[in-house]
Amino acid sequence: MRSENIIAAILLLLSLNVSAQDFLAGKVVTNSGDTIDCLIKSGKWDLNPNRIITKVGDKTKKYWPTEIASFHVDNRTYVSARVWLDVSNHIDGTLDLMDSRPKYQKDSIFAEIIISGNKNLYRYKSPSYKVHFFVADPGSRLEPLIYKRYLVWVDVALGKTFKQVAYNEEYKNQLEAHFASCRGFKEKI
Repeated sequence: MRSENIIAAILLLLSLNVSAQDFLAGKVVTNSGDTIDCLIKSGKWDLNPNRIITKVGDKTKKYWPTEIASFHVDNRTYVSARVWLDVSNHIDGTLDLMDSRPKYQKDSIFAEIIISGNKNLYRYKSPSYKVHFFVADPGSRLEPLIYKRYLVWVDVALGKTFKQVAYNEEYKNQLEAHFASCRGFKEKI
């Protein structure tokens, strides 16, 4: 009977340890500017979360992008933002034909800060694995950087045509304008 109790105790401790590892130390900044030290449930950090689950003591709480200003976990900082997301098809075989313009939809997201300073660069990877980039001055609204793959008809000899991938790379002009005050940046785009 004692060995069964010991095995049960070991299994209980292992399960508590595994569940504790599901959370990482982090911070949440509320919309009013207060900072809360907490544990944040780890997730698939290759995608940006659409919500987070925090733990303080034995209490858990969910936060959506509209409910907090930002959070920091695993050496990453995510800000809440209401943005225009390009929802155009991005997977080969589904690309738009002869339409280089992004199709936007308003959404609330957690955008990861990639570069922070006088000018900020943000990344958002959606559940469909589409990567979006944004720029903004600190405290300003995030502006989507425009990049879209689409299809065009290309004429070849003897009146034959075929579809070819083309690119709207307006983001280069946007970055040039956004970082115009940063010397030497234009050559790096």
